[in-house]
Amino acid sequence: MGTGFIDTTGRYLSLPCALNGPSELALRGESGAHGVTLLPYFEEERTPNRPDATGVFRRLTTDTTREDIARATVEGILCSMQDAVVPLENTTLQ
Repeated sequence: MGTGFIDTTGRYLSLPCALNGPSELALRGESGAHGVTLLPYFEEERTPNRPDATGVFRRLTTDTTREDIARATVEGILCSMQDAVVPLENTTLQ
């Protein structure tokens, strides 16, 4: 479940959190980043609730480029945001 807050009316507000991702460098990279992937949970992840998660890059090789790393970062962040949508979809506002 995401981090939850109660507003002044007593309604529940779930807050998905996301890191700011890199930019033009990622746009120059290919979709799929040549197999490089990022699990972007570098701190206590709140949405989804994974307080013990750790971040990791996978499939780095000597051929990995800066563009691959940037692209994997953006794609990893987008996937983590998708992961955060599920708890939001299951949240019922009163």
